[in-house]
Amino acid sequence: MTAAHAASARTRFWLGSVLALASSVTFSLNLALARLSYDSGANPLSVNLVRAAFLVLCLYIFLKASGRPTALPRRERTLCFLLGLVWAVQVIGLLLAIAFIPVGLAVLTYYTYPLLIAAMAAAMGRERLTVSSLALMVLAFAGLIISLQVPEGTLDWRGVALALISALSMATVMTLSERFIHGRDSRTVTLHIMLAVLGVLILMVLAGSELSWPADFAGWAAVAGAAIFLALAITTLFMAIGLIGPLRTSMIDNGSPVWSILFAAILLGEMLSPLQLSGTALVIAAIVGNQVLHHRQARAHAANP
Repeated sequence: MTAAHAASARTRFWLGSVLALASSVTFSLNLALARLSYDSGANPLSVNLVRAAFLVLCLYIFLKASGRPTALPRRERTLCFLLGLVWAVQVIGLLLAIAFIPVGLAVLTYYTYPLLIAAMAAAMGRERLTVSSLALMVLAFAGLIISLQVPEGTLDWRGVALALISALSMATVMTLSERFIHGRDSRTVTLHIMLAVLGVLILMVLAGSELSWPADFAGWAAVAGAAIFLALAITTLFMAIGLIGPLRTSMIDNGSPVWSILFAAILLGEMLSPLQLSGTALVIAAIVGNQVLHHRQARAHAANP
């Protein structure tokens, strides 16, 4: 590798890392604001509709203003549509989850998706699932079980199930999007994916799903903030994937449960018990450990192909 190539690789790594961190923080803040809007009368469908429409509008204006293409060839459009259908399950599922369980627990459950990415990579023959990887997965889910320990009868398992479905959807999108985004403008790809998501939400409204809007200014401000921060989170996420790949992106993104717990405490007054916080620490440690293990295996494979 030449000095120029090494410098370019370092630039891509640091830029991708900063973008992944920005995605983690803004995504967590968006969820706390979305949950805050529910207290003013909004429901998950109305918040999702505003967020998706705002993101599509921002991406379209940016691409047009910067002279970048907004269109994709037919095959790429079809792939974006399929990814958008899966992404719709993710965004709807997670916003429904925080209506049933605390934001911190929903995000912690959702952020098991890096482990699901590792399992998918092993199933597809891209990675080798070792005893250490399996042990870390067991540790993560043990920590999740500890975190979900709440007074009897106060935990709505619908929220947990929705967060897990959302995690599976996220893992699927990130796994399939890595090669698809590589070499393409991530913002154009994101635009088409979000158009599919917006289409799903509009169809839900036309099919009779109820829209409920905030009753006061604070609620509308929370919806607007959720839309703005989600736009930042998704745009930076796909840019990070294009630069450093899904596993490195998800490794940095693992801080989201911490950010979510912090924002939920500040904005919503949601507090986790010491036992739940210890479970949270186990989950995050296991996920980070899994990513470190992956990088070591990748370096060893590169050194001994």
